Amino acid sequence: MTLAEPATAVVPAVFLAERPIVAHAQLKSTAPPQASTVAVSPKQLDLVFTENVEISPTSVQLFDRKGDRVDIGAPRHSAKTDSEVQADVKHLDNGAYVVTWQVISADEPEKDAEAYAFLL
Repeated sequence: MTLAEPATAVVPAVFLAERPIVAHAQLKSTAPPQASTVAVSPKQLDLVFTENVEISPTSVQLFDRKGDRVDIGAPRHSAKTDSEVQADVKHLDNGAYVVTWQVISADEPEKDAEAYAFLL
């Protein structure tokens, strides 16, 4: 299985229904890294943006390769900055996962949304 497979199989079903209006808050880094293969189930998702963002209970979601939503903890800002969003993750089985995010730029009230994939 390649990393491209989960993105093409899952993203249209769970993500493309809602597209960003204008991208203001850019995703700067993630953990697990985008398009990576990780050896151990991550304990949390970590998304760092180029500016402070506002979040909601559904700002970060996780989906398996079948498109089923995986339960994760409520998204929260890191203790360091409002430009970093974290969500706790229970143990994940091996497979492909897609992380979707939707935030509101703190400087301009526009929704920003994207998705990225990783393998375990």
